[in-house]
Amino acid sequence: MNFSESGWLFENPGDNIIHNVDDSDIMDLFRLAVEEEETWVKNINANAREMATNLASPLNQNFFVHFVTISNSEKTLLPTPFGYTLTVSSRKHLFRGEREIYPYPSIPSLNRKCVVAGYDKAKTLLAYAVAQLRIELFSEFLWKFDLFPAWEATISEVNYKALAQHYGFDTCLLDLTNDARIAILFATCKFDNVTNTFSPLTEDDIRAKPGKTDHGLIYVSPGWCKDFNNGGGMMNLAQRMEGLPKEGFIDPESGYLDGIAFQIGYQPMMRCSEQCGYIYPMRNTSTISPYDDYLFEKLRFKQSTELSHKIYEMTDHGKIAAPYEGISKAMDVVEEIRKKTVFSRKLVTAVYDNDISLRNTYAIPDTLMADLDGFVLYDGRDKNTISVVEEDEEIVLSDDVFAEINEMYSVEKAADRIGDLIKETPEARAWRDKRYRELYGN
Repeated sequence: MNFSESGWLFENPGDNIIHNVDDSDIMDLFRLAVEEEETWVKNINANAREMATNLASPLNQNFFVHFVTISNSEKTLLPTPFGYTLTVSSRKHLFRGEREIYPYPSIPSLNRKCVVAGYDKAKTLLAYAVAQLRIELFSEFLWKFDLFPAWEATISEVNYKALAQHYGFDTCLLDLTNDARIAILFATCKFDNVTNTFSPLTEDDIRAKPGKTDHGLIYVSPGWCKDFNNGGGMMNLAQRMEGLPKEGFIDPESGYLDGIAFQIGYQPMMRCSEQCGYIYPMRNTSTISPYDDYLFEKLRFKQSTELSHKIYEMTDHGKIAAPYEGISKAMDVVEEIRKKTVFSRKLVTAVYDNDISLRNTYAIPDTLMADLDGFVLYDGRDKNTISVVEEDEEIVLSDDVFAEINEMYSVEKAADRIGDLIKETPEARAWRDKRYRELYGN
């Protein structure tokens, strides 16, 4: 198995069929990630460093070469519709791994819950509002740690929606990665979001739901089709310019950015960058899922304990995608936020003020509160009643655990992890200086 010059694994991708592959094909895909993709990464980063340090380099004479190289290199402050991102290395493809054949394949968690619950448009918006309230609480919790304001003041913006997505919160964002090894790991092993660990599949796991858990799916798409950094996504967005908001950043879950893959880049917590993560917004129900999109090739394979153990060992027991990090010490608090059902009026007002879809539907936040209070939310296996109160109880983390996490997420350690930047524009530097003054003064 090899990629064609255009980036496809199979002929006639427009046929949009599912390709049945075996273990050797999976190993070929893993090999291509190690050999071909990593070679491309090294060349891109070497060229980017030459361009940044040697202005007379011939590479700087061609605007297109300069733009593509800088956009795809690591440690570049790249503007996106929702703010500046400090990039990890782009690669030539995007991938997604799914451990079983789902009834509603390749749609985000929030979309899936609403479909299963049979929600109409009004109830779907309320479920979305609850998800935003939980993410806002998660963001407020993270902001208490020193690194998060310091990150925004000295490095780049924090993508709270992407962080929430990667730590188990419901969103309208689908996970993608540009590293085949990560996708294969997710497709062949179990991941525990609470303990932040992978484990191999057992025979019971594989036999749990015949016709579903006994097969996995891996999606592959050439980067030039969807990746914002790699051209296709940026061109797609350019074609929508007339319909986009004229000022300010665009929320990834607004619906305006659906169907474009955006790199998450470096974040204060490590999981997103270690997984080479991307978000793929799918707010609108009309957005085609990767399962139905011919620009994603679909590889279906049989699950086996042998394959699962092999991938588990080849990925350092899954640690390539699940590094140990400080937030693991507070996962009980994160779980509490993720399942929260009681929200203050102040929080609802804040979320309303920042969300265009809620403002377009509800003239005032009080009307949204009235609909939310008593709303019965299908929350996976459970149904929970939402309450809106005057003052909600504060979510508390013990002083000792807070101090321990704060130390693990020190600004100095973050700076050491990132190292030196390859490229930042004067505009990026001006934004960062402005944010520094907003948070810390002159």
